[in-house]
Amino acid sequence: MAANMAKRGYTGGCLIGNLGAELSDHSKLVCEASRRASSPGGPRRSKPASGRPSRRATFSADCDAGVLAAFLINAWEGAVLRAKVDKNAVPFEEFDEVVFGKLLASASNPMRN
Repeated sequence: MAANMAKRGYTGGCLIGNLGAELSDHSKLVCEASRRASSPGGPRRSKPASGRPSRRATFSADCDAGVLAAFLINAWEGAVLRAKVDKNAVPFEEFDEVVFGKLLASASNPMRN
């Protein structure tokens, strides 16, 4: 996605992010649709629809997987916005460094290299 944005001269960005940022103050319908589209796994709830307790995976003992997913979406959308403003790839490089070099490379991640 970062390479595609570079090919376009750091214009465009994320359709959902662009529409949400520009129109959510003016339209409840756009605001709700944007919120649903950018929410990992839909609305948060402590119990699944079945009524049984949730067995959500966690990244570490103190970080809920849903919170981590929301953070990653927020960080990515921020990187896309900064790349548009700065007209360069530095925000994507910083996102990669922190997310893949630090956060997902932590000792608590069994998939780390």
